Amino acid sequence: AAGAEIGTGHPPIALALAGTWVVYNVDRLRDLERDRPAWPLRTRFVEENRALLIGLTACIAVTAVALGIYQGAATVALCAAVGGLGLLHRRLKGHVGAESAYVTGAWLAVGIGLPALAGPLPAGASSLLPWVAGVFAGTLAANALASTLCDSPSTPGHRSAVLWAAGLAVVASAGVAWAAPETLRPLIAIPAAQAFVLLFFRRDERYALGGLDGGLGLGAWIAAGLVG
Repeated sequence: AAGAEIGTGHPPIALALAGTWVVYNVDRLRDLERDRPAWPLRTRFVEENRALLIGLTACIAVTAVALGIYQGAATVALCAAVGGLGLLHRRLKGHVGAESAYVTGAWLAVGIGLPALAGPLPAGASSLLPWVAGVFAGTLAANALASTLCDSPSTPGHRSAVLWAAGLAVVASAGVAWAAPETLRPLIAIPAAQAFVLLFFRRDERYALGGLDGGLGLGAWIAAGLVG
């Protein structure tokens, strides 16, 4: 969606997918015991397929490095920074503010940084980047905030406060999309999809993976389709 909006065409999606696979699977493989209470199905899957996941992650890590080098030094530097931050995930989990902030920053770097570095920016595209970042930031923050509630039990008051903050974040994102130049209006589909999913929040791992994260994907797909 970001690549379509700023006019750089198709971003290096394979690199984004490979890097995401490596960062998340390293965390899953290293943090089984702490993940077990909140994510029993995922933990069981990782345990049953540990050797396969280790092998795949090693191969995909090599692929990610090759793809990064192909994209250039700036992309390698960006991916190294995001990957290094991802390796600190175990230490930052459980701290709602810190975890939400760094997850949002990391996905902004991937979602906007990679498309921006994929090729020469068209004339005027640099002026669109802050608007795109504003739409993405609020929506990603909302997703990250709601995801923290799935990691561990919380009191009703805490849960309500976090969900209100997530709701305000997607409303702010939608406001940015509406105030942005007309060509960026399709991006409103991203916070809209996330807002819809938040209305049905429940502390369930299938909801977290299929609903919260699926809402981001659906919104991005709709936005990219509207641009196209």
